[in-house]
Amino acid sequence: RYLNAAKIETEYLKAKELFESIHGYKDSAEKSTASAEYAETARKDSILNDANNKKGSSSVSQVEEALNLYEYIKGWKDADASADECKAKIEELKAEEARKAEENRIAAEIRKKKLKKAAIITTPIVIVLIALAIIYTTIISPAISYNEALKCLENNDYDTAYAMLEELGTFKDSTEILGKSRYDRATSLLEEKKYQEAYDMFVAAGNYSDAAEKANESYYNLGKVY
Repeated sequence: RYLNAAKIETEYLKAKELFESIHGYKDSAEKSTASAEYAETARKDSILNDANNKKGSSSVSQVEEALNLYEYIKGWKDADASADECKAKIEELKAEEARKAEENRIAAEIRKKKLKKAAIITTPIVIVLIALAIIYTTIISPAISYNEALKCLENNDYDTAYAMLEELGTFKDSTEILGKSRYDRATSLLEEKKYQEAYDMFVAAGNYSDAAEKANESYYNLGKVY
């Protein structure tokens, strides 16, 4: 009954041990031998099933494992035929992997060439744009501000003109024009005896001409007034 109920290798081995433990009783020897044979059959079938499952994989490593299992039970049922199928499938999978690898290499090479071509096209454009930006910020934009500042001076919009000329710094003769305009205005204020305003304007004129001396003169006259 124990033998008839055995389904897997371990149970067959247990049955074998049981019959061996009662060696000499009736046909226990034959039953023990049969149990061992059934256990071996179950073992090989288990390996075969495992190999069959791995053989269906699309992974080279899995199919190689299946091949090793088939070769381990060589001669058992359809193990030999399945081993040959595995060998053929391994070759097919490796060929497919090589094909895909080559396709990826070609695609990568094409992308590289496209990027290189794009760089060849865009690099000069970027350089030109940078050059134009530099020209605009260092020449064109300051020139526009310079002309606007001169117009503001002509229109007596001194605050705006001075702010623009100060921002221009050393562009062209901005510093000279700024100093001269302040000096001339300060001189007019001095002649009008507006000593405080003249003083402030001469100071603002900085190092232009004798602005410093004129500032002292304005301050001196302002003191005399008081």
